[in-house]
Amino acid sequence: ERAAAPVSPAAGGGQRARTLPGQTGAAAAAAPGMNRPDQYEKFVVPDHLQKVSFERDTKVPNAGTFLLQREDHTAGNLLRMQLLRNEQVLFSGYMMPHPLDYHVVLKVQTTKHSTPVEAVKGAVADLREELKTLRGAVEAEVARARDPSSDMQLG
Repeated sequence: ERAAAPVSPAAGGGQRARTLPGQTGAAAAAAPGMNRPDQYEKFVVPDHLQKVSFERDTKVPNAGTFLLQREDHTAGNLLRMQLLRNEQVLFSGYMMPHPLDYHVVLKVQTTKHSTPVEAVKGAVADLREELKTLRGAVEAEVARARDPSSDMQLG
């Protein structure tokens, strides 16, 4: 029989966590015998895998498939949308083969004036610049909100 232990509202939004009898604290959070992969497997790339690999498509000109290890829909969709902004990119799409397989398959086709590798490198560089700008704007707003002479207050 399993007992449910309450979780503080700050930690879990007031939801109840399932635990095994006699478990408390960290042991309750990582109950043994659970049929799920360890959390670190979502982020840590094993030594035998490359973070990004590329395979050229043999049937479609200027096309290929990238395999992004330990990534999810966030990275896949960001790259897909950034690639589609490039006029040299004819097609860009991604998929996650299975929710428990922590990788994204990104397919890219370009015009004859570019290659998929060049397009992805450019998209990554553009996204880094956009995120740097966004970070700067957020940090400026936080600093402005913390400034006692500012009329804006954090709530």
